[in-house]
Amino acid sequence: MLTLIVYQIKNNRVRTRLRKLLLNFGNPVQNSVFEFRLTAQQRERLINAVKDLEKDLQPEDSLRIYYICRSCLSKVVIIGKKPVTANPLFYIV
Repeated sequence: MLTLIVYQIKNNRVRTRLRKLLLNFGNPVQNSVFEFRLTAQQRERLINAVKDLEKDLQPEDSLRIYYICRSCLSKVVIIGKKPVTANPLFYIV
């Protein structure tokens, strides 16, 4: 299942920490938008890691996680050249 995380975080330090964390799991598609193809276990680890940053978020900050099912994925419209993150051919454990 494709997972999207989008965020708007004011504090540079917190935003940088989040970005570094997200780079361990997925691909940035815009400055504050990441796409992920994760197993259930990887998704749980990612969400737990992101929740650890919650204490550092300000009231005006926003972080959202969206799940895009297979049937909805076929309805995604992309304008530009970067495709939706593909399923990896293999996993390194």
